[in-house]
Amino acid sequence: TSLQISRWVTVSDLRLATRWRKGRVTGHHGIALEGPQDCLISDFAVDTEFIHDLTVDTVACGNVFSRGRGRNLCFDHHTLAPYENLFTEIDAGTGDRLWTSGGPSDGGPESAARTTLWNVRAARPPAAVPPYPQITIVGMTTCGSTSVTLIVRAASTVACIAWGEVLSRSEAA
Repeated sequence: TSLQISRWVTVSDLRLATRWRKGRVTGHHGIALEGPQDCLISDFAVDTEFIHDLTVDTVACGNVFSRGRGRNLCFDHHTLAPYENLFTEIDAGTGDRLWTSGGPSDGGPESAARTTLWNVRAARPPAAVPPYPQITIVGMTTCGSTSVTLIVRAASTVACIAWGEVLSRSEAA
């Protein structure tokens, strides 16, 4: 499923699955937003694994992936400076390839500024924060864990703040 150079499109109740292909990876792109702005993808299920499950690229901005789930999702920032995209209320499944991204080697940075992940769940915690400028991650949890963390990357600095600390700092202000 691909949206290219579109605006204000909503796609909901989408399920991607396969019956015929065998193996772990059964396709190249799952849901790809290639240059659109202000689109909403909601209530989706990726019941197979793609090389790139959820893709934003080519200055895609203002898009939202919401209320979705997958076997082992990757949030593919496919170069060419996608920015200000939101991934929220998503069960990423296994979670060992969250930041796997592709795109042309001469396509510039995987992501431009202000990617936000909010309330994303996975069975395994991410190994690291991707090197996207001004990324914000709020409420990323692992299955069976109630830990909630706020991660903000500004320039080359990463602040990782436990939720209790955020409340304490807010109350002190």
